[in-house]
Amino acid sequence: MSSLLAPGIWLLLGAEGAASAYLTGLAGLALWRKPRPPAAEAGKPWRLAVIVPAHDEEALLPRLLASLAGQEYPADLYAVHVIADNCGDATAVLARAAGVAVHERDEPESPGKGQAIAWLLPRLPAAASDAYVFVDADSIVEPGFLAALARELDAGHLALQASYRVADPDRAPLVTLRALAFALMHELRGRGKARLGLSCGIWGNGFVLRREALERVAWQSFSGVEDAEQHLLLVLAGLRVAFAPEARVYGDMPASFRAAGSQQRRWEAGRLALLRRYGLRLAVAAGRRRDGAAAAALLELALPPLSLLLSAEAVLAALAWTLGSAEARLVALAAPAGLLFYVAVGFRLSGLRPRSYLALLHAPGYVLWKIALYAREALRRAEPAWVRTNREG
Repeated sequence: MSSLLAPGIWLLLGAEGAASAYLTGLAGLALWRKPRPPAAEAGKPWRLAVIVPAHDEEALLPRLLASLAGQEYPADLYAVHVIADNCGDATAVLARAAGVAVHERDEPESPGKGQAIAWLLPRLPAAASDAYVFVDADSIVEPGFLAALARELDAGHLALQASYRVADPDRAPLVTLRALAFALMHELRGRGKARLGLSCGIWGNGFVLRREALERVAWQSFSGVEDAEQHLLLVLAGLRVAFAPEARVYGDMPASFRAAGSQQRRWEAGRLALLRRYGLRLAVAAGRRRDGAAAAALLELALPPLSLLLSAEAVLAALAWTLGSAEARLVALAAPAGLLFYVAVGFRLSGLRPRSYLALLHAPGYVLWKIALYAREALRRAEPAWVRTNREG
């Protein structure tokens, strides 16, 4: 290897190897299933307030409300609150017809899901609920959703994140690929971080905050990725978000690149903005407090998308094979192997059917789309604004 190229290639190989080792380690931990504890006696009767922010969601909201009405949880222990947020359609009318509490917010100068949540929380009687469950209006929850969350609350957790999956994953190749991406980001990493006692994260749909958590860290996240921001504030305050794998919520995903573009741009730009805003604070917390959760949260922000990681490793493998030593070639091959194991475990945890694997034929186009999108947002450095996702197509 050229003496001029060697340090740079080894530095890049080290960074790629560390990222691959982190993801591979989480994949291995996600496969390890702890023995289920013996059934305990009935726990505390948790009073739950289910909060549904909804902006022009007349098409999909009734589906969610029907699934919430069919919960295997005592009806007198939970109440559904729909925020009809700056709506111009029949969202509020349909919610009232379903018999749930409706809160109409008319503040067009202050749009956003985080703003809607912050608007509602002080308007709810604090003593009426032990915990708040946040669910997106375009979702559907399983019948045992609230009961599974209550069992996790019995364990003493102050914050929870349910298993967030994609509804109807075989509807289109893009939806299938995003279902796999969700399984990797949520199910796999959530389980892996839970095994290590870290904070699994908040993914915007199906998360729970106990009243005590909101008393310690008030809702103050108003960016385009309000969920991820609130998670960082919880971690910096020393709180952890536990993973609730048996509580499952399914979200609707766009079926075309055009429809999915605004959503994905908001996620990627938001993560980069949070890295710039909170990166130093997380690093200080990780160092001074020896806080593994803060270190993991920082690493999650800094990790590029899997599509970018795989592409970078392919380029590095080619360079190492052409210009590198035998050791460099070994490292260059080990990192992609670890990521392939990570993807394989994600497929296993996703619940996708074997025929869904055919969607991988569309993966090159998906990868190129993600790389272009990520590069554009990294160069633009703009703060993301919340925009309703167009689900047509």
